[in-house]
Amino acid sequence: MLLVSSIDNVIRPYVLGKTNNLPVLLGLFGFLGGVVAFGFIGIFLGPTLLAVAYSLFLEWTTAEVEERRHPTEQI
Repeated sequence: MLLVSSIDNVIRPYVLGKTNNLPVLLGLFGFLGGVVAFGFIGIFLGPTLLAVAYSLFLEWTTAEVEERRHPTEQI
């Protein structure tokens, strides 16, 4: 059981990093933080919430860069 648990802790962040643009280290932090904050359900909830927050942050920064490149006229 310890072997399976250890393998799961290593493979899960790697798989999360390959299925989306979330960096592996950030996925690992989401996994560990989710377990600490939410317990067993945090295994799934932590990386999911962190991936959503990371995606929103990337979209926000992209929009800010585009806004600075092409400023709109203020009325």
